[in-house]
Amino acid sequence: MRAHPDFRSPAFLRRHAHEIMAFYDGRCVDPSGGFFHYYKDDGRVYNPSRRHLLSSAGFITMHARMLQHFPDDAQAEVWRRSMNHGLAFLEHVHRDPHTGGYAWTLEWHEHRKTVVDGTQYTIGLAHVLMAHAHAMLAGFEASRPRLQAVFDLLEKHVFDPATGLYSPGARASVESWQPDDSYQQPSANMHVCQALMVAFSATGDEHLLQRAAQVAETICMHLAPRTGGLIWDHYLANWTPDLNHPGDFDVRTRPWGYQISDQLQWARLLLQIDQDLSSEVSQNELHPLAQRAKELFALSTRLGWDRSHDGLAQGLGLDHQVCDATRHHTALAEALCAAALLGQQTASGAYWDWYDRLWSFAWKHFVDPKHGGWWRALNGSNHKISDDKSPAGKVDLVNLSACLDILEAFETQTIPGALT
Repeated sequence: MRAHPDFRSPAFLRRHAHEIMAFYDGRCVDPSGGFFHYYKDDGRVYNPSRRHLLSSAGFITMHARMLQHFPDDAQAEVWRRSMNHGLAFLEHVHRDPHTGGYAWTLEWHEHRKTVVDGTQYTIGLAHVLMAHAHAMLAGFEASRPRLQAVFDLLEKHVFDPATGLYSPGARASVESWQPDDSYQQPSANMHVCQALMVAFSATGDEHLLQRAAQVAETICMHLAPRTGGLIWDHYLANWTPDLNHPGDFDVRTRPWGYQISDQLQWARLLLQIDQDLSSEVSQNELHPLAQRAKELFALSTRLGWDRSHDGLAQGLGLDHQVCDATRHHTALAEALCAAALLGQQTASGAYWDWYDRLWSFAWKHFVDPKHGGWWRALNGSNHKISDDKSPAGKVDLVNLSACLDILEAFETQTIPGALT
């Protein structure tokens, strides 16, 4: 068994960020355009022509984040070229110049594209917004007008002023966009919320931060009490919770129930919004957003942690019992970040105990010691589900971001037990 590093050491976080990125360095760039998106455990690309918007935007964000944190690294210029290469593909291939929207999936072969799914999913637009925001933070000022254009698309076509929330997506044509508001999803708003916060950091526009806070408060503090305090992700058009079980469902393509990864991502976002809104963070009394984050973290770890095998389950049913025992890398990474931020804001050792426990589990079960990166998902016995390390949509962004977000927190406050 590998020895544990000091998970509270900034040096470990910097090193692990590089280890995650090393899995993709040298193999992710397609010289003909964009990035390759489908990887086996050993780094082999198994679907070289398919492109997915989340992966295209995610790779840009990963390269931009590494540039932001390690501008003097030996790989910095390679990351910069790769980021620019990805931005060009995003804007000239994914983007439809007639509608302004971005293709969800497409085939790219011999410098020609074939759109497979042109639906304008809100989560996709959010990731495009975030990619341009991080590119700006990495010094690429040319992303500023594109950032504004994507925000305008979200505002014009999927934002509902009556509720202050975003619909899951729309069908776009040259004539008009038709929002799909037959159902509603807090998860779509969660990704917009994150993108808005990064856009605020890039532009300094307070309106973006206020909008992110408004969305978070509506979802986490007004809607969640209707479903027992946890955040449900299935709503009818009028934002009434849809509690009907869909019958036989595939947890990979249509997850049902309370998603632990969503609870923890909301917790992390609430803490980061609270820090941006507050000039000072009191360790004696948490602000309402941070208090809500504390509640979500407590519920997620109490109900989702497997005390027999360790690991966070992915899905809970209405009875708060586990209905999907799959362990997802997203839930674990979000839990790590939330634990660190809560530990920083409260100075409570209990959160650092969770931080160490979560990292120990990740180090033992999720981190690939040979090739780098994290496994995507494990079953309830903590064994890999498949040898597809990074299928479409998974580019280790959430794992890399957890390391860098925690590192940023460590740089602002001394952490108990941390080594410099």
